Amino acid sequence: MGEPAFPSVQVRVSGPAEAHDRPLDRGGEPASAGELERVLGASQEGSALFQQSVRGGSRYSSSVGYLDDHKLPNLTISARVVVAKVVIGKGRATGVEVITEQGRSTISASKEVILTAGVFGSPQILMLSGVGPAAHLRQHGIAVAADLPVGDNPHDHLFVPMTYVMKSARNRGTTPYFAGGVIKETVRGGTWMARSVFEAVGFVRSSRAGEIPDLLVRPATAPTGHR
Repeated sequence: MGEPAFPSVQVRVSGPAEAHDRPLDRGGEPASAGELERVLGASQEGSALFQQSVRGGSRYSSSVGYLDDHKLPNLTISARVVVAKVVIGKGRATGVEVITEQGRSTISASKEVILTAGVFGSPQILMLSGVGPAAHLRQHGIAVAADLPVGDNPHDHLFVPMTYVMKSARNRGTTPYFAGGVIKETVRGGTWMARSVFEAVGFVRSSRAGEIPDLLVRPATAPTGHR
C-alpha cells in the first residue's frame, strides 16, 4: 500500500500515571515474573508499559496513516466486495478471489497478500483457501493446500472490572480541570491529556495456569471527582 503519510511512531509520555508506574503486586508480593521489554516479544510473562502508535496525543491508526485525505496513487479501495479465498500456487499466496455484483474475479498480487479479516474471518478465509485441518476441509470438498490447525483453540476473554479510588492521584474529573488540561496540551504538549488510560499491562499466572500465564492485568486510570 505504500508508506503512510506520517510514519507511525511508538511513544511513551514522560512520567506515566502513578498507578501505572508502580509494579503490579498481589497482596504485597510480586504478581509477575519481572519486567517485559516488549509486550509482544518471545516471552509474555511479566509487566510492561504498552507500546503505542500515537501521534500528537491521538491514536495513529492504519486509517489515519493510509486513508485519510492522503490520495495515495497506489491504493484502491473497493466496496461491496466479498473475499472468497486466497489464491495459492506452489505453496505461495499469489492473489485473492473476490465476489462482486458482477460475479467472481481474481486480483493478483505482485509481492504479497496480507489477510486481516479478524479472529473469525481470517481462519474462515484460510480454510476456504485450503489452509486448515485436512480432514475438516475434505469434509466440505475443499482441496487441501496446507494441513494446519487453523481455527483451533478459540477462547472467550472474560473481563472482570475492579474499581479503586486512589487518594494520591493528581488528576481530577472536573470540567475546569479538563479544560485546563486541554489548554496545557495545546500550548506545550506532553501532558496527561495526551496519555492513554491503558499504559501498563501484566501477564500473570493463576493457581490453574499451565506453561504460560493465564491472566492479563490491565490497570486503567480515569480522573474522578474524588477529593
